[in-house]
Amino acid sequence: HSARIKHSTKRPGLREFTLANTDLVGSVATVVAPVVNATLGLKPVRKVVEGVMKIDHRRIFPKYAFGTFEGWMRKQRKAQAKFAKQVAYFHGCYVNYNNPPLGQAFVKVMNALGYGVQLLDKEKCCGVALISNGFVEKATKQAKVNLASIRKAKASGMNVVATSSTCTFTLRDEYEH
Repeated sequence: HSARIKHSTKRPGLREFTLANTDLVGSVATVVAPVVNATLGLKPVRKVVEGVMKIDHRRIFPKYAFGTFEGWMRKQRKAQAKFAKQVAYFHGCYVNYNNPPLGQAFVKVMNALGYGVQLLDKEKCCGVALISNGFVEKATKQAKVNLASIRKAKASGMNVVATSSTCTFTLRDEYEH
């Protein structure tokens, strides 16, 4: 990604905006997930998406969950706070908007190991989609929010864990750029 950041002259369009803004699209899509999932599964809709956004009609989009992992975790706060040992969880967009059961399973495993799980104070998308689609300034802003939240968790004695290899790679290897 560092070469794209330094040398790309392409201006992002609607396609890039939509693909890059995972928090915006995900927060809207999860509210009406059954409709979004059914609509994006229709061949005529996929043909229109291909014509307008240049996304191949054979591309299968991940399904959105009806509700977010963060919403589920808010209901778990008291139970998670009872554990003497705590970890902070960088769950990422995929767990939050597409696969909350993965995050819920992670919480169950950590609880079985004797750890409570806390969300970071402010978690934003790691920014890989923003970087890939030419929105480096916005990715930088989100990285600063994430780093401040990670530092705060570490300062309170919590290790920060993640289940997304893409997010982990981005936090570890791309943020320095």
